[in-house]
Amino acid sequence: MAEAGQYFTRLNRPLLAFLPPGLGSVLDVGCAAGVLGRAYKAANPGSRWTGIEIDPEAAAVAREALDHVVAGDVESMADAPPGGPFDALVYADTLEHFRDPAATLARHLGWLKPGGSVCVSIPNIQHWSAILSLLAGRWDYRDEGLFDRTHLRFFTLATFVEFLRDAGCTVERAEPLIPRPGAPLIPRWDRHEAMMAEIRRLCDAFDLAFDARRFLAYQYLVRARFGDAP
Repeated sequence: MAEAGQYFTRLNRPLLAFLPPGLGSVLDVGCAAGVLGRAYKAANPGSRWTGIEIDPEAAAVAREALDHVVAGDVESMADAPPGGPFDALVYADTLEHFRDPAATLARHLGWLKPGGSVCVSIPNIQHWSAILSLLAGRWDYRDEGLFDRTHLRFFTLATFVEFLRDAGCTVERAEPLIPRPGAPLIPRWDRHEAMMAEIRRLCDAFDLAFDARRFLAYQYLVRARFGDAP
């Protein structure tokens, strides 16, 4: 885990603040070193966290922070992990790495309590930097971020909401994460303002609704409930 240590031990603070308080049992899918669960449990001492992590070294570290940790490939796990049924499923930048996220989510929803929550942080492929890269005929993979070389699936907010609805979930909240100018993971910040102006012009030309947040959001935090709206 040495080379990826910073990635595995980085706390997703926006997602931590986004999680509803008082969750009893949580399944953290792709829990890394367990830092999200550790921080949540510190503020909610009654919460019980189960983690699934494919990296064995990260899973070993997570066992010091979480109540249960299963090491393995979550897409090949048929049986429910210990600690369920769960009040919430958490996917902190993990669904985009799955070969078949729809089938995997469908299986995990069977491990939820009735009306349980699904809390996700997901990259936004509609970000202006992705559009600029395509216009330049480039898609330069990186070790992390929007152009992470291990991403297998790509979503806009609209297509991710559809993905959750198709799984039988009702989206309750979606929050864009808009980085400050100069954020290191985003290339070509010098073209940001010109690119946004061109996107607005193109939307007008093709009678498309222009919502700047859809192109400025690098990620979305999304919370959904399994089942229909009341």
